[in-house]
Amino acid sequence: TIAIALVHVVALFIGPKALAYLDAPDLAEMMERGSPVPVIATGGVIVVMLTFAAYAFAGAGVLRPLPKLSLALAVIGAIFVVRGLGVAWFSYLLIVGSPDAIPREIGFSLVSLVVGLLYLSGRRALVKAHS
Repeated sequence: TIAIALVHVVALFIGPKALAYLDAPDLAEMMERGSPVPVIATGGVIVVMLTFAAYAFAGAGVLRPLPKLSLALAVIGAIFVVRGLGVAWFSYLLIVGSPDAIPREIGFSLVSLVVGLLYLSGRRALVKAHS
């Protein structure tokens, strides 16, 4: 999740082309017009990803336990897994030759799926260690 946060930080420095590549064309257009919305929205994503990372480190015992640690790891894992299941949809669009197919979305989805499964695995280990 720290890597995901860093990708978003780098995207802000690169600018509209990076936001468009990350499948945020509306934010890219707003950034080109000088709107502060893309920076605020992307900053929000960065803060959320860093918060998720803090929970991962707390679950691993690197940081002190955070509130509702087990529940948070489950919810974070579920969020990433649900996003990761998009791999099926994006693969389908690619297979049928849809003009809406965005091949890199398959990669983004796979990363989300793996990250989500890692969070859920970490939660499972945490629960096992405390039982």
